Amino acid sequence: LGKTIPSLAVVYGIKAKTYMWFEDYANAATYAQKAIEASGASPVTAAQWEDPNTGFCQANQAWMWYIHYDAETMRNLANFTGWMSGEADWGYSSLTRPSIDASLYNKIADTDFRKYTFVDPLVDDYGPWKYQTIGDQEWRDAMLTPYLSLKFRCGNGNMMDYAEGAAVDVPVMRIEEMYITEAEAVGLSQGVEAGVTLLNNFMKTYRDANYSFATQKVETLQAECLLQKRIEFWGEGCAFYDAKRIKPGVMQ
Repeated sequence: LGKTIPSLAVVYGIKAKTYMWFEDYANAATYAQKAIEASGASPVTAAQWEDPNTGFCQANQAWMWYIHYDAETMRNLANFTGWMSGEADWGYSSLTRPSIDASLYNKIADTDFRKYTFVDPLVDDYGPWKYQTIGDQEWRDAMLTPYLSLKFRCGNGNMMDYAEGAAVDVPVMRIEEMYITEAEAVGLSQGVEAGVTLLNNFMKTYRDANYSFATQKVETLQAECLLQKRIEFWGEGCAFYDAKRIKPGVMQ
């Protein structure tokens, strides 16, 4: 079964998340680091993130735990991809157009490759030079609406047949969550500067070489860690519990 069942690294990760919920930041930092070490995982690369055939639909070295959909046990509407993929044509996503909130999109740096997961509302020509998709020009002209998410791809790039396009892997826990969790937990248990250093190291190494964050305030570090989780795990649900814990306020 491999990573479809929890490993020791996943157990450490769950403990880190639980300690965060109870605001026991010293233990959260300890178990986040244990999860990183035990997993042997490394973050998703830009090439993996943007791959139109396998992006967030095929498990890779960053995924610590995932579920898998089989064609024999699902229907066209009863699957993750049909709701969350901006390319799927068999579920409700082709009607609802799953999109990022504009206020969150605007907080992503232009040098951060994750921004190109979402369609820029100011770009007139949605060509393949920027948005990697197997859709042809006619599809791009009609379907690449502002802020649309292209994060969750259809299996093997099959946009039309749910039996193949939705028979995918869906992430439950990724190693990136442990890196950002550790940064916040260390900042609250060992000093803000130590947490800022960890967050900068993660972002510069894996997401945006131009990233630079500085603060001496715990609350600002927490807000930045939450922001990076919201960007990193859009559609995966990981940031919800951190938002409830940190209570940053809600925009409506």
